[in-house]
Amino acid sequence: MKKLLVFALTCILVLSFAVSANAATAYVDLLTFGDMERTNSGTYNGDGDLTGRVFGFNHYTEKAKFAVEYLDGAWDYKAYEYDISSLDLKGGYEVFENGYLTIGTLFGDIEDYSYDAILVGLDASFNLSEDLVLEGSAAFSFSGEYDYPNGYTYDANVTSIKARLIYIFEENIAASFGYRLNVLALDNSTSTEYSYSSLTGGISYRF
Repeated sequence: MKKLLVFALTCILVLSFAVSANAATAYVDLLTFGDMERTNSGTYNGDGDLTGRVFGFNHYTEKAKFAVEYLDGAWDYKAYEYDISSLDLKGGYEVFENGYLTIGTLFGDIEDYSYDAILVGLDASFNLSEDLVLEGSAAFSFSGEYDYPNGYTYDANVTSIKARLIYIFEENIAASFGYRLNVLALDNSTSTEYSYSSLTGGISYRF
């Protein structure tokens, strides 16, 4: 089902470029003062610094939004550094002005471990002034899996919360300051949970 959803969203995104000349935005964010924590059965199991960068692209049609985001980072945990990455692909339909009901799929890796999920959520943005925009999103999974290198697979739940304050200092160029929180909860014998939070700072360009 996840592969079918990826294929469908990709086809819709390509089609939207062909039929619409509406706005698109590309951005790069750096994770700042990031922290990633692991717990087992609700008990703290350690945490460490999280660093990295986020590359994103949003495309808008008259009533829809399509977005791709890639995170590339590293987690310093118990004297080791673990590679962290995720790919988020989603589409949304406008249900109120600048507010989109979304569905998408998320693929991620924590070193040799991988996970994927289908998420539903809401993206919204609010114009605070001519030069200042507040945007945010919240998404929750209704289907997810976490795969161990040895072949074991467990159900998983993903929660994603993001917020960005965007300052437009040129016609098509903006700077942003934000916050993001992701929680990955496994349905295994120890109820393992990974959560990371980070401030972000970046720049975006509007086409």
